[in-house]
Amino acid sequence: MMRYLLAACLFAVPLLVKSQGFDWQYSVRQPSAPPTTFLGFEAGYGRAMHSGGLEYVEQVPCCQFAAGEGVPMWLSAVVETWQRGDVALWAGVGYGNVTATFASDVQEFPLYDGRTLRTEYAYNTAMGYLSLQGGLRFRPLASNVTIGAALRLGTLIHSSSTLEEVVLSPSDYQFTTNPPSQRHLVDAGRTVASASAFLASVALTGGYDISLARGMYVTPTIVVGLPLTTTAANADWRTFDVSFALRFLTAFGSP
Repeated sequence: MMRYLLAACLFAVPLLVKSQGFDWQYSVRQPSAPPTTFLGFEAGYGRAMHSGGLEYVEQVPCCQFAAGEGVPMWLSAVVETWQRGDVALWAGVGYGNVTATFASDVQEFPLYDGRTLRTEYAYNTAMGYLSLQGGLRFRPLASNVTIGAALRLGTLIHSSSTLEEVVLSPSDYQFTTNPPSQRHLVDAGRTVASASAFLASVALTGGYDISLARGMYVTPTIVVGLPLTTTAANADWRTFDVSFALRFLTAFGSP
């Protein structure tokens, strides 16, 4: 009787020691505790949607900007600890950068040949942040799919901006710059004076854990960011983002 009970326990071991949906055992004859703490990094890249009323006032008020697009990207060191085989807490610290390009209302001017010159102002910004993130991931239905949420905090460490006037039509018109061009640089080399020193947002995540080796896995993730604070201190400039992130983790210590 004892022999059959021992055999049943050995075959049950792989079912009991799974963590993150993976079987970390070398074999059923070498049972060991699964790893619970992992270290690694995460890189992300996506698309940002900017909204709000923003006025360019670096020299004199000239333009109103209501909406724009840009690119968020980040690189973070990450630590993740699994409280159970299907619930993990994680934190990360690193560097993040987000760009924005705004376009003003179209302006029209008569030309000497009877045509109409149509231009717009393009306001381009780039802001870099020291980022701190923390969140929770959950594996529903004991699958390798994960869903989660995180709080993202950022402290501004640098910014830059340019203002350009851009020709929309006619297609053959060029500014009298050297060399002639359809883009005229109005102002450059400035910081974003209205940028908020501190940002906070909530991120909703959905990913999939893929085992690479014993004690090592990678998680491709879709991230949707929702702002809690404004990007500008003196305007209702809010930034939403949809990004793709790739997280690589390896067990801390011996699994």
